[in-house]
Formats: sequence, structure tokens, C-alpha cells
Amino acid sequence: LGNAVTYSWAVAGQPYPWVVQRARVPNKRATDAVLNMRAYQTAIQAEFIRGWGRPELLTGAIRLSVHVWRLAPRYPTHVTDHWLRQQALRPPDATNYQKAVEDALSGLVWVDDAQVVWPETIKSTAVAGTARTIIEVRELYPHD
Repeated sequence: LGNAVTYSWAVAGQPYPWVVQRARVPNKRATDAVLNMRAYQTAIQAEFIRGWGRPELLTGAIRLSVHVWRLAPRYPTHVTDHWLRQQALRPPDATNYQKAVEDALSGLVWVDDAQVVWPETIKSTAVAGTARTIIEVRELYPHD
């Protein structure tokens, strides 16, 4: 893979999954989940720029590897409904972490997240102080 480009970097802190952003309603604040996801995406972008600057966008097929170490959810004592409490403890799907990373890197690393043809996500549980995300981007078939 002669001219293939590879970027690899780490983002410290709790990873947050992609969440559906509802249509904007006047005078309605974004939910905490949306705000957390946006802050996570901003951290991903900032760490990439810190390590790699703003290189030319990749235009070929991409392999994206994402390994998240997330803190285990705390038991929601303020929720009285058993089903809602179980939902709060259920870990997000690995693919939602992948999507949050893909959206963060579109227009910064590659042109469009449709270029990701080989996604790989690993989700692990972190102990206090070790939550992080390791991201590796490899252009498989560069367009010269």
C-alpha cells in the first residue's frame, strides 16, 4: 500500500456514544446526552489537530479502528421505575461509539464517513481515571 496514510492517537476521558439529535425546537436546550457527545467529538478533533495538524483530506477507502474504555455506569438511585433504571445501566452499542467518531472526523480527516469500508470497534470497561479512546485511521486504497 505504497502511499497509504495512517493516523493513530488517543483521547483521554469518558467516551460518549452517538445519539439522535432531535429537530431543533425554539427555546429548547439540547439534552445532556447530545451535549456530552458533542464535547467528546470536539475532544477527538482537538487531539487529532494537536498531533497531526490539518492535513489534506483523505479521499480513498478507510479502515477505522476505535477502542473505547468507558467507566461503568453508576446505579441511578433517583430513578424509581425498574425498567428505566435497567436502561440507564445498559451499556451503549459499540457501533454508536464508532458513529460518534466517524461524524467527528468527517471533513477533518476524510471527505465523507461513507469512505469507511472497514470499521472496527472494541468496547471495554475502564477503572477510575483510565477512560479513554484509541483511534486509528488507515487509508486502504488512496486516490492519487
